[in-house]
Amino acid sequence: MMMAFTSVLYLVFGEEKTWVLGLVSSLANIPVLVFAVLQFKPIFDISYSTYDPAIFGKRGDRIIV
Repeated sequence: MMMAFTSVLYLVFGEEKTWVLGLVSSLANIPVLVFAVLQFKPIFDISYSTYDPAIFGKRGDRIIV
């Protein structure tokens, strides 16, 4: 979708109005950046809970028999 969007923008505004390309491209990147920023914390939490060093450590003094 992004490739098609970029191609249509270039075909419509390519030679005549280059400022429109920059403006629309900048505005189109805002949702992508917001998505990336909002997904950083869940990915960090998942990797921390999976690879946390404490999961292999000793949790108590009881011996499981």
